[in-house]
Parts: sequence; structure tokens; C-alpha cells
Amino acid sequence: MSGNTPRVAIRTPHALLPLFPQFLRRRRRGYGGVPALLRETGLSRPALFLLVHVAEQGPAGGTIDSLRPGAPYSTCDLHLGWLDEAIAGGFLERDPADHFHLTTSGTALVTRLETEATASLAGLQPLPAAELARLADEFATIAAGLDEAAGGPEAHLRYAPRLAALAPASAAAPLVRLERAIFALWLARDDAHIGAWQAARFPAPHLAILTQLWHGEVDSLAGLIVALGETHESATIAELVEELGEQGYVEWRSGALQPTRAGYNVREAIESDTDELYFRQWPPLDADTLNWLHDALVRLIAALPDEERPA
Repeated sequence: MSGNTPRVAIRTPHALLPLFPQFLRRRRRGYGGVPALLRETGLSRPALFLLVHVAEQGPAGGTIDSLRPGAPYSTCDLHLGWLDEAIAGGFLERDPADHFHLTTSGTALVTRLETEATASLAGLQPLPAAELARLADEFATIAAGLDEAAGGPEAHLRYAPRLAALAPASAAAPLVRLERAIFALWLARDDAHIGAWQAARFPAPHLAILTQLWHGEVDSLAGLIVALGETHESATIAELVEELGEQGYVEWRSGALQPTRAGYNVREAIESDTDELYFRQWPPLDADTLNWLHDALVRLIAALPDEERPA
């Protein structure tokens, strides 16, 4: 073989996973209608997007627990004020069973937001039309095989069609089809992960701590407080670390907080089970297709708007 022959990356479906949240964070940055909605309604931005989360919950509505930011891993009820704000504005109501539902005004507001945002996305042309169409077709085919029943009655995967139903007008646009497919794929990954740690009987808040240490992103209590401070009180983080230590999952070594062998093993097992639950729902993909999907999605993300445009 010639030394000048270019090496072709051999990728697995795992290589696509980090791109999904990157795309989902970026895809609507070009939509500039949110400030107008905030001015018209008097809502804060978190309260507005909490309404979207209520819409995702379906006819049963959302509870304080299901609507908690970062649920099911978080322990802080940051959203109580946002719920009160939305109720005071007439966009949300609370039933006798403590479930929250959108009012007629709330439904209209979320429908407007979704309709405008998807129309804005549909109007973008960040890649040649043929490439956008292929990306949409390929990911829609993968998403079509996802098993909604696998995540049980509270599966996050159910969120995707509920939001899509609010904005049918732009459904045929390639970027909108791609958005909805990738959103569904990312939600299904959530469901698989939840299924894996529930099967391992590992509590979600403790798993959030162990995961940070397992990734090697932090190695101290102070680092955990910085990383998880938005969803956990500092005292709660310290308590969770102490409990994990008592259970033999974390320890201090040379001044660094790290998982023990048992901690690594249980977290690796949860990740392996997550992969098994998730990727068995995917169709077989050959290397050429995987490489093309990866590279095209990278180029698409880079080409999307990086800031809001005035509406």
C-alpha cells in the first residue's frame, strides 16, 4: 500500500452521539422571535420554555418532579417560581391532583413558538439541497425504528411527536425532518440510559455524581459543586459523595476524588447496558454511510447560524 494513500476514518454509530446535542443546541439559534414573545407575555425565558416542557408531557400534564430542570438526576426545585409565573400569566393551570396543564392561552403560545421556530429552520439552506435531503432521509429512517414502548409510559421519546404535532406546516422541510429525527434519537438515548440505571437499581442523583467522576471531568468536591451547582445544592452534593463513599463507589486517592474499582465497574456496566438497549433499535449501517452521516452533520452544525437574528 502506498504511503500516500489517505487513511479513512472507521466510525461506529457511537461517533454520531456527541453530534446530536451539538445540533440540537445550535439548530434554532437563528430564530429571533423569542424576545418578542417574552415582551408580549411578560414571561421570563425559563418560564416560557417550561411551557414547552409541559406540552411535551401530553394530556396527563406535568408534575413538579417531571418538570424539574435536569430531572430525574436533579434535586433542586428551581422551577417553582417559573410555574407560579406561568400560572399568574394565565398560561398554566394546576389541577387537584397537582398536575400542571397548559391553558388555551398557553397552548396557543407554545404552538406559535414551535410554528415560528420550525418555519425559521425550514427557510435555512446551510448545505446543498441534495445533502440536506439525504441527511433527513437517513436519520428519519433510523428514528423510524425506535421503540416508544421500550421506555414505558413515561418515555421521553413520546415528547417528539407531541411537539411535532403543534407545527405541522413545515413538516416536509428537510431541516425540520432532520431536527425531529435527531430529537427523537436523543430522547431515545435518554430512555435507554434511564432503563439501564433503573435495572442496576442505582439512584439518579448519585449517578449524576458518579458520572462526573467517571468521565474524569472533575476530581474534587469543589469541582462537583461547580459542575452540578445548577441542579443540586452544595450540601446535597456533599451528602451524595459521602453516601457513595460509604457504599464503596468513590474514594479519595492522593487528594483526588475518584471512583473505586466498584464505582468504575458499575458505571461501565450501566453505559454498556445503555448502548445495548439503544443501538439494538438502530438498523445496520455500513461504514461509508456512517462516515458520510458524521461528516455531513459536522459540516451542517458549523454552517448553522450561531446567534439569534431579529424576527
